[in-house]
Amino acid sequence: MTSLPRVLLTLHTLAFLVAGASQASAQEVFGNPFASAEALRTERGALPDATLRLRYEASGDAKAGQPPGELVIDVAPDWAHVRRAGHQTLYDFRLGRALELRHGDFVSQNMISEVVFRVYERQNRGVLAQVLRSAGSGDQMDGCDAETELGVALPALKEPAAAELKQSGATTTLECNGRVVGVLESGTADGVPAALWPVLARVMMMHPALQARAAETGRAPLRLQAFFRIASERKALSWRLVSAETIAAPYPLAANLANATAGLINEKVAAGLGDLAAEAVAGRAQGGPPTLASWEAEVGRLEREKGPAAAAFAVWQTFNMFPQAVQACQSGATSPLCNSLRSLGTTATTDAAVRALFEIIKAEPLRRPADAVAAMLAARSSPLADHPALGAAFALALQSGGDGVRKQAQAAGVPSEAKPLHVRALQAYPYNPAYWTDLGDHFARGYDLWTAYALYDVALSLPMPDAQRANVALSGKRSLAARIRGDFPAFFLAK
Repeated sequence: MTSLPRVLLTLHTLAFLVAGASQASAQEVFGNPFASAEALRTERGALPDATLRLRYEASGDAKAGQPPGELVIDVAPDWAHVRRAGHQTLYDFRLGRALELRHGDFVSQNMISEVVFRVYERQNRGVLAQVLRSAGSGDQMDGCDAETELGVALPALKEPAAAELKQSGATTTLECNGRVVGVLESGTADGVPAALWPVLARVMMMHPALQARAAETGRAPLRLQAFFRIASERKALSWRLVSAETIAAPYPLAANLANATAGLINEKVAAGLGDLAAEAVAGRAQGGPPTLASWEAEVGRLEREKGPAAAAFAVWQTFNMFPQAVQACQSGATSPLCNSLRSLGTTATTDAAVRALFEIIKAEPLRRPADAVAAMLAARSSPLADHPALGAAFALALQSGGDGVRKQAQAAGVPSEAKPLHVRALQAYPYNPAYWTDLGDHFARGYDLWTAYALYDVALSLPMPDAQRANVALSGKRSLAARIRGDFPAFFLAK
């Protein structure tokens, strides 16, 4: 609805900007994005039929490139199959997956990614609105438009968007800031399957107050309209119920459909990375996932054969793969790994690459990402200057420093693009979950939440039990996901 540049906010920051956060218990919303159709069917257990088919005449959405046409929704107790404009999506609220059904295969998406995008975008527009008001151009953004389009409201935003419901018979009119933004005409049949409400929140545009009223009625909408004040390509959208049929349609994910998610990651991120991710999740990459014993042996081997600096970079992986081992070392345990860990400070004084690693990490909390460029430049005197772990740390500095640090890196002749550094680190250490979440954060900053959450799914599906229990990065992703589910329940099936 605006051509203004986006305000980039991290997902970690976003979690604290959502006001009124519920204390919902943590629910696992991440899953193996490469799970086969047969495995997903087995994980579900029961496969209830869809019992209701709704056909809507949709007005089309020029802004989204959707022509007028038909929207067909088959609804079961915990899933819904949506067909429109040549696309088919299975929303499985039990699994937490949105499955794009294609000819002979499917792509698996974490269902929460769409909701995070909506919240992310709503926050972005609120910040932009404040900036424009401060500059005397407040009429270029409209909170009512944003909440209607995105279906979310953030109480923390200091933006006028006062909504009021008005009822007349079966018709509910929603006014926001004194103008009509939505109309809902409820049907007469009761007892529709529970999955109807979260799927309507995802496929039809309506203000969250109207979402709540639709669910309260317990009846499929006969008519839904959304009205916008500013959007040039979109003044009004509408959905009109053409028919409602009682059906007995089976679960549409056939057991023989191939999972094509790895191929899409290859296309969207880097050639071969999706295949590597699938192999790592299956425990087949690099001969299998390391154990603490095998990793300690690897640290000892590197110390003997390549010296303390090479061992230091292997020790660095331990913080994310085996965090409990680091705690044991701090408690006085002895092992090759603990010995190398305790010697990191000494190693940093003798090797410029290890020293650069610490300088780059130190620059982040000091908010001095430019220091990382100097550290990378100094690291050239070390034979390990091109180490993937050092590159991964510098990638984070490039992300936080933005265009200014990227230009400084170019001028210094050191790597200036974050994504290739992330990918190279993953190729070297595919079982380090934080490297997957770091790359996911790179895409989240660019508002590509589909890719971000596919990579988070990988991180949270790796067969690394110690990391899954204690890795701080993974705990943060779980906490944010649980918070989003608790604060925006309209998009999920009630537990």
